[in-house]
Amino acid sequence: MKTTVIFLLAVLLLVAVAFISYINSGPTADDFSYLKQPRLTDKADEKVLVIELTGDPNVVAKDAFTALFKTYFQSGGSGSHMPSPKARWGNILSSPKSKWIGQYSLPAPVTEIPAGKGDPRVKLTTWQYGQVAEILNVGPYSKEAPKIEELLLFIKEKGFEVVGDHEEEYIRGPKMFGLGDPQKYLTIIRYRVKTKKH
Repeated sequence: MKTTVIFLLAVLLLVAVAFISYINSGPTADDFSYLKQPRLTDKADEKVLVIELTGDPNVVAKDAFTALFKTYFQSGGSGSHMPSPKARWGNILSSPKSKWIGQYSLPAPVTEIPAGKGDPRVKLTTWQYGQVAEILNVGPYSKEAPKIEELLLFIKEKGFEVVGDHEEEYIRGPKMFGLGDPQKYLTIIRYRVKTKKH
């Protein structure tokens, strides 16, 4: 019993240290200057660890990312190059935040989750991409609306339409033990798109 408790504490400490290291040593907005304006690009499909939770992201995201990082490390993931966490929602325009169905993810370090490792709620899947439209938001999540509108207008003006969920990739965000500086948050907002049929 004592060994199990020590092991769990060690895993939690490793997750906390890795996440803090990821946040504090992270990139700056200058590293993503190519995303200050909306752009279209091709993105390869990606194998990810994913957990689905319903609720306001401000409430459930911490649980989601704790489960993902636990599974990531117990599946052989490295703390030397931390992947950026992501999330997708399909119903943000039609539901209140408390009803949002979020799929939270991390790029997978393995082709299968080792038996008995990680959080049992976490699954391994492939996120489909192809052609995407994306833009960088610098600042708090609560101030993303203008960037989302800019990106959706860009998609329409270029003759495309959205075919996938709203996706966010968290390049820089809250620290494990606090919010950090929300003015320095870096979030890539992304939609899968296709040419609109006339």
